[in-house]
Amino acid sequence: MTKKERCAIFMIVATLGNIVATFALFFGLLALYGATLGQILKVKSAGAAILVCIVLSIVGSALIYNKVLSSLRKRPDLVEKYGLAKR
Repeated sequence: MTKKERCAIFMIVATLGNIVATFALFFGLLALYGATLGQILKVKSAGAAILVCIVLSIVGSALIYNKVLSSLRKRPDLVEKYGLAKR
């Protein structure tokens, strides 16, 4: 397997991991809202809460993705194998 193929597979797996993290954070935040503020604040529409959960899950997954990628860049064997060097 060439370096470009390994890099492409790594990018696909990283993207899927980012999507899974986004969904997990979204549903976790929504469940947290439903268990806490959803019980206290009686509003007719949860649209604002859903919008906030979406934004927070996107920001949170981006931060997680950057932390994981920066920790992987510290390992020289992975940098060499997958081409993770900063450009």
